[in-house]
Amino acid sequence: MELNESQRLALEDALQALVYLQAAERVIGEEIPGFSGDLQMMPPASFLISHAAEISLSAFLRFSGKKSGLSNHDLESRLSAAEAAGLEPTNEFRQYVRAIAPAHKSGQFRYARADLHPFVMPRRAINLVRPVVDNIHQSLLQRASAA
Repeated sequence: MELNESQRLALEDALQALVYLQAAERVIGEEIPGFSGDLQMMPPASFLISHAAEISLSAFLRFSGKKSGLSNHDLESRLSAAEAAGLEPTNEFRQYVRAIAPAHKSGQFRYARADLHPFVMPRRAINLVRPVVDNIHQSLLQRASAA
C-alpha cells in the first residue's frame, strides 16, 4: 500500500517536530551553573518546544486519518484526539500539555509576554516532550514502512 499525501506530510511534520526540539536546545545553549540564561531564553525556547509538541500530535492524527483536534493551536484537543486515536503519551507529557496549553493557544510564547506563570523551564520541557515526539516519529516510520 502506498502512502497518501496526508500521510507523507505527517511524516515530514513528525521529523520537523524533532528539528524544533533541536532548535530549542540551541537557543538555550549549554547549561552554565549560576547563570540564568534559561530565563532570558524562556519565551523563544518555549515556543519551539510547544510547537514541536503541536506538530508531532498533528502528525500522529493526520497519519491516522483523523481530522478532529487539528485547529486553533489547541494542544489539549490535539492530545485528546491523539489519545483517542491510539497514542499513549507519558503522564509527564500530559501534565506538560495541560500546563502550557492556554499560553500556547493564546500566542504567549510567540510574542514573549511577561507573564511567566504557565512556562515550564526549557531544559525540563525538552526532557518531558522529547520521548513522546521521538515515539511518534518512530511509530509513523514503522507504520509507513509496513504500508
